[in-house]
Amino acid sequence: MDVCDSGPKVTLLELSELVPYYKKYSNCLKVGHININSIRHKFNPLREALSKKMLDILCIQETKLDDTFPQAQFDVSGFKQYRQDYRSNEGGIMVFIRDDIAHMRRTDLEVNEDRDGRIETLVLEIKIKSEKWVLSSLYKQPKVKPGTMSMAIDTHINSCKAVTPNSVIVGDINLDVLKQKNCVRDTLGVQGFKNCVTQPTCFKGQNPTSIDAILTNVPKRVQGVECFDTGLSDFHHMVLFSTKVHVPARQPRKIIYRTYKKFDAEKYNHDLSCAPFHVGGIFDSIDDSYWYYETLLKGIIDEHAPLKCKTVRHNQVPYMNGQLRRAINYKNKPKRRFEKCKNSTNWELYRTQRNYVGKLQRQSLSSYLMISVFVLKSLMHSGML
Repeated sequence: MDVCDSGPKVTLLELSELVPYYKKYSNCLKVGHININSIRHKFNPLREALSKKMLDILCIQETKLDDTFPQAQFDVSGFKQYRQDYRSNEGGIMVFIRDDIAHMRRTDLEVNEDRDGRIETLVLEIKIKSEKWVLSSLYKQPKVKPGTMSMAIDTHINSCKAVTPNSVIVGDINLDVLKQKNCVRDTLGVQGFKNCVTQPTCFKGQNPTSIDAILTNVPKRVQGVECFDTGLSDFHHMVLFSTKVHVPARQPRKIIYRTYKKFDAEKYNHDLSCAPFHVGGIFDSIDDSYWYYETLLKGIIDEHAPLKCKTVRHNQVPYMNGQLRRAINYKNKPKRRFEKCKNSTNWELYRTQRNYVGKLQRQSLSSYLMISVFVLKSLMHSGML
């Protein structure tokens, strides 16, 4: 299935809800954020979605990591990764942004407080064409008092406004500013900020809330706010939005290499022995001699091992197999059934299939890594590496 003429080819995507969103806003800056409640065993679907260019920026709260988890474990090709770890059992923020978008991390604008609970931010300054934007990923623990949150967010907004008039704050603020009247809501009103999320995002308990917010002082430049259940978090949905700022499409990565498909060593050595390298001695300048030798040698090499150009495409993950593919496809059926009729029976069917898919992913990845290590050891043992 082709998403668009110049877009990625999506053969299988676990977070399939992102595909129609990409189609609709393919030329805009697409941002997603989610409170994932520990990312360590849930990252593969997100990596796949990013690799297939479904989002330009992804903000994740409550990663629950520490320095024992290497950065390389969460690397995604074509994306720059930023982390702010707290503890392995609470807090933490991670942000992924396309590496071809001009940006820089602004640690001087970040607010991280432990008074009356933890408030964390990770701030990026983004430049698209001639416009500057400040994007903040924020997480506030539930026990933080509204007064403390109000002062922290007021300070943070003032700092961001000094950089650019276009500011967006995304994340789990653990306050439903649409329904609850508090000083945080008043502060946002005074600063001219508005929450663009108008639907429930957290489904803990009987009364869903909109605590996963998109706060901005330029709401007219934000569009396409949507929420959907990824099956990765405990209660939180992923929240998506796009800006009306157009971003250039990512150019496909190309690799130039030499092909040895028709290489004949005897003919190559024969042509080298017959090459008139002695002619290079007639030049007075060493630069001219170097140019002659380089051109002559390169011509022979190009004839026997010509240069080729290959476009790198992101295919499905290497540990995918038939059983896992069928389980992912089947998982969407009980999910849609539960969304239409939310009762305990449909929820249990969806929950069981979701957990089964997660179990298969871990097993498939483990088997793939064991086989890869075994092959590598065998090659090293035989002296081929």
